[in-house]
Amino acid sequence: MPLTTYAALAERTARLLTQRYLIALAAVGALSLLGQGLVQWALSTQAHDARLINLAGRQRMLSQQLAKSVIAVSHLPAAQATALQEETRTILAVWVRTHRGLQDGDASLDLPPAASPTVRTRWQALEPAYQAFHNAVAAHMEGYGEDLSQLLEAQKRYLEGQEAVVWQLDHEASERVTFLRLLEFALFLILVAVLVAEGLLVFRPTVRRITEAIAARGKAEQRALEEHMAEAAGRMQRRIGQDLHDGLGQVLTGISFQAKALQRSLGDHPAAAQAAEIVTEVQGSIAQTRSLSRLLNPPAAEAEGLASAMRDLADNTARAYGLACECAWDEDLPLPATDDETPPGVHLFRIAQEAIANAARHGQARRITILGRVEAAEAMLEVEDDGAGFEPAGVSGAGMGLRTLTYRAERLGARLTITRQDAGGMRLRVAWPVAAGGQAPG
Repeated sequence: MPLTTYAALAERTARLLTQRYLIALAAVGALSLLGQGLVQWALSTQAHDARLINLAGRQRMLSQQLAKSVIAVSHLPAAQATALQEETRTILAVWVRTHRGLQDGDASLDLPPAASPTVRTRWQALEPAYQAFHNAVAAHMEGYGEDLSQLLEAQKRYLEGQEAVVWQLDHEASERVTFLRLLEFALFLILVAVLVAEGLLVFRPTVRRITEAIAARGKAEQRALEEHMAEAAGRMQRRIGQDLHDGLGQVLTGISFQAKALQRSLGDHPAAAQAAEIVTEVQGSIAQTRSLSRLLNPPAAEAEGLASAMRDLADNTARAYGLACECAWDEDLPLPATDDETPPGVHLFRIAQEAIANAARHGQARRITILGRVEAAEAMLEVEDDGAGFEPAGVSGAGMGLRTLTYRAERLGARLTITRQDAGGMRLRVAWPVAAGGQAPG
């Protein structure tokens, strides 16, 4: 994978991570603000609950104290009765003010107006008992009240009504506390959901992308190393082949000429037969050197050279491994284009060479066939053998040889397939498209 592709992948991954992380942070921030606002609102609705319940309960206590004071005044001496009356008037004023403040609100008492319709209904129902008790207390304080039973009856009705008000205030305060608990729990669940969503939609995909990028980088580096090794090996083989042809081959040719000259100069001398044997041995060595040179540096840049190289490969294989190796190669087989400096024929030759070596060494094949032909709209190289074979899916990409075959096929823009034959053995096929005129597209 080119470095530009890595840079693009890194940029996309960083951008995606930034976008999703910002979305997640925005969601958490918005949720926090919303939760804080709802909690503050809920707390504000409960800010006066305790005071309302406390003062409403105190009204009951004050009403009882008023009744007791009125009764006590009638049984005390004049001096003490006068003092108690003044105290009772003060308590009555506080009682009246608190009663109105609990309904209409009173800033000095830090009381808001009654907001609940149910509470207002309870206050309205209490009003007759409140008025009756207030009037009875005021009459006795002014000295014209006579029947204490009416006072006590009015107090009883007031206490019952005030008890209903206090109960309603306490009930509504409990409901608000319950609502706040549910609100906090709901916010907690939403926060957990957001965190889970961050894990699933932000961090997990990002980790997967980073892992894939690292794996792709490793594979690409491994692939680049293998390609470099394949190219280096190819260059080394061509260089050795060229050195064999130009160096050792030329030296052996010179020795052959000298041996022939020696043979002629000896005439009928008995040593002439030994000179003839030397000539024969040297000429055999020259033939082997040329054969090795062609294997290492095949004349396969053009179609004609590839056909000759493939036939030589078959002959050399038969001699080297002691098996039957045949070659049926179209002389005008169109060669594919290549995306590197190596001629396409060299890639095809090396593919055939690797396939034959695998079949002979590992597959224990006794017969190998090399085919080069055009079929329908494709040209192809096929290497078939009758060896033991193997399962391609079980070793795909595992061996250096197979990766080299894949690399060379990709350089040609060809399709590589390796299949097990029904009759036994393997078939390697490298196929590339050809145009209508029989030429491979450039």
